[in-house]
Amino acid sequence: MEIKNIIKKIDSLLAISLDTLDESLESGKPVKIFNLENGSINFAGFENVALFENILSSIYKWNKDLENTIGFKFFEDSFVKFLIELKSGILPSNTESLNTFLENLLSKKLEKYEILYEVYGAKMINSLYKIGEYVFHNTKHPDSLIRNKYLNGGPAGLFFETYISDILVEITIEARDSDKAMEIADLKMSKLEYTLSYMLADLSHKKHIGNFHYRNWKTTARMSLCNSKKLTIKSTNEIALPHLIEDRFFVDKKNGNNQIWKLLASKNHSDLELRILQAIEWIGKGIYENDKSKSIVLFLISIECLLQKETKDVLVNPSILSYMSESCAFILGNDLKARKAIAKYFRGVYSQRSAIVHGGSKTISYDDLNLALYLSKGLIISLLTDDKFSRIKTTNSLFALIEELKYN
Repeated sequence: MEIKNIIKKIDSLLAISLDTLDESLESGKPVKIFNLENGSINFAGFENVALFENILSSIYKWNKDLENTIGFKFFEDSFVKFLIELKSGILPSNTESLNTFLENLLSKKLEKYEILYEVYGAKMINSLYKIGEYVFHNTKHPDSLIRNKYLNGGPAGLFFETYISDILVEITIEARDSDKAMEIADLKMSKLEYTLSYMLADLSHKKHIGNFHYRNWKTTARMSLCNSKKLTIKSTNEIALPHLIEDRFFVDKKNGNNQIWKLLASKNHSDLELRILQAIEWIGKGIYENDKSKSIVLFLISIECLLQKETKDVLVNPSILSYMSESCAFILGNDLKARKAIAKYFRGVYSQRSAIVHGGSKTISYDDLNLALYLSKGLIISLLTDDKFSRIKTTNSLFALIEELKYN
């Protein structure tokens, strides 16, 4: 988007803006009201409010440095002040004014923020342990650095008086305001949870490390009273077994886990690396799910994420399904017999997905669920560790290699 087009968008906003809201405005219609020190500006009606929000979002995303370092709320407040100055005539609506506005925003100093989260379902031996860009702290350890830094007095100490877990994870973010730092850190924390869920791959849900999506010990009690006045009481327990965060399994080279942390910490990814990270997240979500029908769909979405070529078709047609089953077979299988079996397994388990998505049977066996998990996770491990695939960086190169393997 060229800057002259942004000016046109801003002018269109000024044209529909209101200094005050008309009392005759129909009730129930959406409004955006901004009363600031330097004046007021308002937008009323579905179309006008939608136009304001769309233009605000498009300008915010237009400058990547701005989008990556400044929170949306801070940008909105600054942009509204800018609009008021344009509307009142303090500033002319031109390229120079817009450039100055953006330069002033980006002149705000980049600062480092250390965001701390409690971590449940984990245990530690050492006082500190780093995996990739995540630093875990054991607050109960006598040599705990985090306790000396934050938890002994002061505002941070007061905040953490109510914390429950002994384990904290520290995520360092560079941003121009705290809201943006928190937003980025929340995203990274969510990725950490799904990554650990992917690695543990515990479909029994006894082992799970996290915060946002963590399940604690839980007892579910039921009481049944039938016509014969017979009373039945039954309870079930969901247990949570803490896992050692220093377990070398999490950084094992053989399963590709060490490479995953490098990908998470990287700021530049190829299209294939992005697909791998997205597939890991889908698997992590699938493992977390209690509903087996949802889990198997999420596992198969991860395979689609890795192997499906970009297509205009919304539905997975037979040729695409055939391509994915063959691709899966050539990545995971080392000989003809193994490849035939894998392709057969994939088509069978994929039929379960189709039945669920199109409103059919939702009865999923643990065998099918484990098979879908094996296929989806196996693909990622092969792409990260197999010499044939680990050096490949783009999806086009991967698809080309699979074609070569087919006709070799």
